[in-house]
Amino acid sequence: MNDTTEEAHKKQLEIIYAKTEEERFQLGIEFIDFGRSFMENAIINEQPNITRPELNVIFFSRCYASGFNDREKEIIIKGLLNYKDRQNNSSGI
Repeated sequence: MNDTTEEAHKKQLEIIYAKTEEERFQLGIEFIDFGRSFMENAIINEQPNITRPELNVIFFSRCYASGFNDREKEIIIKGLLNYKDRQNNSSGI
Protein backbone atom coordinates (compact mmCIF):
# COMPACT_ATOMS: atom_id res chain seq x y z
CA MET A 1 0.00 0.00 0.00
CA ASN A 2 1.29 3.43 -0.91
CA ASP A 3 -0.96 6.27 0.17
CA THR A 4 1.72 8.97 0.11
CA THR A 5 1.87 11.44 -2.74
CA GLU A 6 5.14 11.81 -4.61
CA GLU A 7 5.42 15.39 -3.33
CA ALA A 8 4.96 14.27 0.30
CA HIS A 9 7.48 11.45 -0.18
CA LYS A 10 10.07 13.90 -1.54
CA LYS A 11 9.47 16.17 1.47
CA GLN A 12 9.92 13.22 3.85
CA LEU A 13 13.25 12.35 2.22
CA GLU A 14 14.34 15.98 2.35
CA ILE A 15 13.65 16.06 6.09
CA ILE A 16 15.39 12.74 6.72
CA TYR A 17 18.48 13.58 4.66
CA ALA A 18 18.81 16.94 6.45
CA LYS A 19 19.48 15.02 9.67
CA THR A 20 22.93 13.88 10.75
CA GLU A 21 23.89 10.21 10.45
CA GLU A 22 23.48 9.85 14.20
CA GLU A 23 19.97 11.35 14.10
CA ARG A 24 18.98 9.07 11.20
CA PHE A 25 20.36 6.07 13.07
CA GLN A 26 18.42 7.03 16.22
CA LEU A 27 15.27 7.49 14.17
CA GLY A 28 15.72 4.02 12.69
CA ILE A 29 16.11 2.51 16.17
CA GLU A 30 12.95 4.30 17.31
CA PHE A 31 11.04 2.89 14.31
CA ILE A 32 12.24 -0.62 15.14
CA ASP A 33 11.26 -0.22 18.81
CA PHE A 34 7.85 1.12 17.83
CA GLY A 35 7.25 -1.78 15.44
CA ARG A 36 8.24 -4.33 18.07
CA SER A 37 6.02 -2.73 20.71
CA PHE A 38 3.12 -2.52 18.27
CA MET A 39 3.38 -6.20 17.40
CA GLU A 40 3.88 -7.30 21.03
CA ASN A 41 0.80 -5.31 22.09
CA ALA A 42 -1.25 -6.93 19.33
CA ILE A 43 -0.19 -10.39 20.52
CA ILE A 44 -0.96 -9.50 24.15
CA ASN A 45 -4.40 -8.24 23.11
CA GLU A 46 -5.03 -11.59 21.39
CA GLN A 47 -3.69 -13.58 24.36
CA PRO A 48 -3.90 -11.49 27.56
CA ASN A 49 -2.48 -14.23 29.83
CA ILE A 50 0.59 -14.92 27.71
CA THR A 51 3.97 -15.23 29.44
CA ARG A 52 7.07 -13.36 28.27
CA PRO A 53 8.70 -16.52 26.85
CA GLU A 54 5.50 -17.41 24.95
CA LEU A 55 5.31 -13.86 23.63
CA ASN A 56 8.91 -14.10 22.44
CA VAL A 57 8.15 -17.36 20.62
CA ILE A 58 5.14 -15.90 18.82
CA PHE A 59 7.06 -12.74 17.95
CA PHE A 60 9.95 -14.82 16.60
CA SER A 61 7.55 -17.02 14.62
CA ARG A 62 5.82 -14.05 13.00
CA CYS A 63 8.95 -12.06 12.21
CA TYR A 64 11.91 -14.34 11.76
CA ALA A 65 10.95 -18.01 11.50
CA SER A 66 10.82 -18.04 7.71
CA GLY A 67 14.60 -17.52 7.67
CA PHE A 68 15.33 -20.79 9.48
CA ASN A 69 14.84 -24.47 8.76
CA ASP A 70 12.67 -26.61 11.06
CA ARG A 71 15.60 -27.84 13.17
CA GLU A 72 16.97 -24.33 13.68
CA LYS A 73 13.50 -23.03 14.60
CA GLU A 74 13.11 -25.84 17.13
CA ILE A 75 16.41 -24.93 18.79
CA ILE A 76 15.59 -21.21 18.88
CA ILE A 77 12.08 -21.75 20.24
CA LYS A 78 13.39 -24.12 22.91
CA GLY A 79 15.91 -21.46 23.93
CA LEU A 80 13.25 -18.76 24.06
CA LEU A 81 11.02 -20.92 26.24
CA ASN A 82 13.87 -21.88 28.57
CA TYR A 83 15.21 -18.34 28.91
CA LYS A 84 12.81 -17.70 31.80
CA ASP A 85 14.30 -20.63 33.73
CA ARG A 86 17.83 -19.24 33.30
CA GLN A 87 16.64 -15.88 34.65
CA ASN A 88 14.82 -17.46 37.62
CA ASN A 89 11.84 -15.28 36.80
CA SER A 90 8.52 -17.05 36.56
CA SER A 91 6.42 -13.89 36.39
CA GLY A 92 4.49 -12.97 33.29
CA ILE A 93 4.95 -9.95 31.13
